[in-house]
Amino acid sequence: MRKGLITLLVLVALSFSACHKTLKTEKYVQNYYPKVKTLSVEKLMDGTVKITGLVVSAGSTPVQYAGFCMDTMPNPAMLSHQEMADVVNADTFSFIYTGLAFPRKYYFRAWVANGAGYAIGSDVYADSIRFDTSMIPCRPPLQHLLLTNSTAHIDEQYSYIQNLTSSALTGYKVSASTGNHTIDLDFGKVPTSGIYQNSGASEPSDKTVLISVDHMRFSSDCAVYVQQIDARVIEITICSLSVKLSSGYSTYDTYDMATRFRASVR
Repeated sequence: MRKGLITLLVLVALSFSACHKTLKTEKYVQNYYPKVKTLSVEKLMDGTVKITGLVVSAGSTPVQYAGFCMDTMPNPAMLSHQEMADVVNADTFSFIYTGLAFPRKYYFRAWVANGAGYAIGSDVYADSIRFDTSMIPCRPPLQHLLLTNSTAHIDEQYSYIQNLTSSALTGYKVSASTGNHTIDLDFGKVPTSGIYQNSGASEPSDKTVLISVDHMRFSSDCAVYVQQIDARVIEITICSLSVKLSSGYSTYDTYDMATRFRASVR
């Protein structure tokens, strides 16, 4: 009987010892994983949003990846609109999200991963994301096309503005005509608040636009400023683009163009 009692006590002691050891092991395993905080959200003047994260702890091995996720619902999943940060500098890392539509609210979370696993931070949000029009270097009259050179100044009002339409071949296109002159802008996707660059490429891409005046393509550098007025209307401003316009059957005049007009988004 005494031997059986001693055996029972030893088994109980071992079970407590094993349980205690498991708890210590679980706590130790947690130290393998990194820890991260979604540090800040900053709305920039060009209608983009900069998100910054902080590596609170790298865990047992160095951080291999860092980035963010985004959604229009709280607590976005790690794979939702996931973006990678290029550099982790002094434990912080950032990414700038573009193409965010007004007036939606967007939620962001930072995440990091090491050799053992990953961690994801709590969410932050940004809304009322607008393009700061003080960045636009000119302010031509709304719905007007201005063409100037050393001898002439042409100010024409648009008589036709096409709604922004999509096509599998042309991307997203808007056209405006004064009756005498026509401007076409081809975007790679639905334009949102921000600055687009005129591209000499054969097809538009993110944050680029193809500009044609009187059906002639232009490859010179030029910024196109897009501001979302509301969810269904955008305002487009072009401040300076050197264009050649026909002044007869065989002669061309060179003008600097400025224009500002609003187009509906379908």
